[in-house]
Amino acid sequence: MMRCRIKEHDYEAVFAHGECFRFALRLHKRWGYEIHGIRCATDETRWGHVWAAKGDGKGIDIRGIYLENFLAMLANASMSAKWQNIDIKEIQELVGARKYPQDLSAQLDFLADWVVDTHERFSGAKPFSGTLREIFEGDKNANEQEAPDCADK
Repeated sequence: MMRCRIKEHDYEAVFAHGECFRFALRLHKRWGYEIHGIRCATDETRWGHVWAAKGDGKGIDIRGIYLENFLAMLANASMSAKWQNIDIKEIQELVGARKYPQDLSAQLDFLADWVVDTHERFSGAKPFSGTLREIFEGDKNANEQEAPDCADK
């Protein structure tokens, strides 16, 4: 199922329905963001959805950058939900528990990074530092990257 979603370039299905943990973990590894999430409504022992927390009241998931309250509501059938801080080790364990083959795991990590680096809805994902010229050059380089050919993997 996962390889089929990748082949179809359905990255929202990949990272909103099953791999939100990996997406948030990639942002943590790259920029040190905390990870927040909500519990499943039907099973309080499981996480329903997680995202990277920017620290300004906004969070980042595959849909983009939004207020954390809004991300929690999106993941909870438009109803208000209390989100919590999640220990990074727990997220690492959840990603590892998938037991994906190494090539699939590497491909998912690459895709998470690629989506954030090339889609304009994530232009504010990278913490602001540096000069405007560096920011412009980074955006220019990201836009020149080609889409990955996932059909061969």
